[in-house]
Amino acid sequence: MPNSFPYKRPLVIGAGISGVGLVKLILRLGAEATLADVKKESAIRSETVLPESPRVEYRFGDAFPETLDGHDLLALSPGVPLNHPLVKLAREGNVEVTGELELAVRYADKPYAAVTGSNGKTTCAALAAHILKASGFKPFLGGNIGFGLAELLSSLPAGEGGGCDCLVLEVSSFQLETVERFHAKGAALLNLTPDHLDRHGSMAEYSRMKERIFLNQTEEDVSVLNLDDPALAGTRPGGRLFGFSRRKDPGKSGARLIKRDGRDFIEFHEGGGIVSEEECLGLSFSGPANMENLMAAAGLAHSLGVPLKGIVAKARGFKADRHRLELVGRVNGVEYYDDSKATNTGAVEAALGNFPPRSVYLVMGGRDKDLDFSVLAAAVKRKVKRLLLIGEAAPKIESQLRGSAPAERLGSLEEAVRRAGDLAKAGDAVLLSPACASYDMFKNYKERGEAFQREVLRLKEGSPDDPRETRC
Repeated sequence: MPNSFPYKRPLVIGAGISGVGLVKLILRLGAEATLADVKKESAIRSETVLPESPRVEYRFGDAFPETLDGHDLLALSPGVPLNHPLVKLAREGNVEVTGELELAVRYADKPYAAVTGSNGKTTCAALAAHILKASGFKPFLGGNIGFGLAELLSSLPAGEGGGCDCLVLEVSSFQLETVERFHAKGAALLNLTPDHLDRHGSMAEYSRMKERIFLNQTEEDVSVLNLDDPALAGTRPGGRLFGFSRRKDPGKSGARLIKRDGRDFIEFHEGGGIVSEEECLGLSFSGPANMENLMAAAGLAHSLGVPLKGIVAKARGFKADRHRLELVGRVNGVEYYDDSKATNTGAVEAALGNFPPRSVYLVMGGRDKDLDFSVLAAAVKRKVKRLLLIGEAAPKIESQLRGSAPAERLGSLEEAVRRAGDLAKAGDAVLLSPACASYDMFKNYKERGEAFQREVLRLKEGSPDDPRETRC
């Protein structure tokens, strides 16, 4: 990792995982730092281990700084928007403003691939890392999941190798807002559906932020793009296009899903010809969305040096991310799925695509992100027997989906699961796919998913089903 750091004392805003990781990286690079957050110190220390160093000043709660005096860089955690008052002061005073991802990649001396999109990016990133590892590489997986990149770079051992030889990064639109020198060897844009409009203001701006994943790419790099998503039709990739599709010929380079005798195969194209055709039998995951994730992950792994031929076999043994369409168990012939990570309408629509018509009891609701739930009307009408609505957004969802399926509001997630258990019959499915953030009732989507799974386990107790079918 390069050692030169041109700043003496950055001000880091946000004391979550990303902000603390930034401070650790700044310390490793030999500078001082101030870490600030509007939360009280007691609340922060209850959730986070802060670095103890005389070169760090903490400004929490009422001590949050109102000026940039004494600081030569303003570094933002992803959750801090660009309309923050300190950003305006920094720009007026010619103080550089950057984000955690951008600052970290400046000090990353490993090749990296990155993935973004409204849905599926965590699974795709984890799958790409799995393929790389199975191919003999030593990848680091992180970014917007698990370890932040700054945290990783602050802890890598010095010297040749440094613990990993490549990076696979999940990146969000919030992180992409501030990138400038970011340059991914392989970059994937999976899909675009309305999300985070409360932050970005419009779908056009949200799309513009996502497309920044291709920033600085050249013909030496690979741009992985979903050819089936009409929202991406006008996207201009920066590198050589690796298109993937469930229906279309990807052309010169890419992958497409084909079916033969009811089985899934992926056909890989390179240099204008078919280089490999591989059966997907034996994979531990299935469904249209995961086949798309597999094709995109193959493109990312290929950008870092994995041959396309035999790449599907490298995906075997992969286990998808928890709380993403996770089968929790079966109770009285009813399957229960935890899709708590589905925090936008596109994710819910993708999840519903995996079920037969009129078979789903759909648990939705939480904190609204200024989304239009009416876009789900057609999918709900086709797939859903009843909507079970919870949280702050329940009235809005009920109003915007009126006529699509019978709906009722429940006071808690646990109550919704119990109600679904009373109503559902053998062959039905109960799906938690909220289309909302969790913060009105839970700390995060993981806590919400765990609560759902605990309630399913309670339903399971005393049922005649095989207890091994439950994954709680």
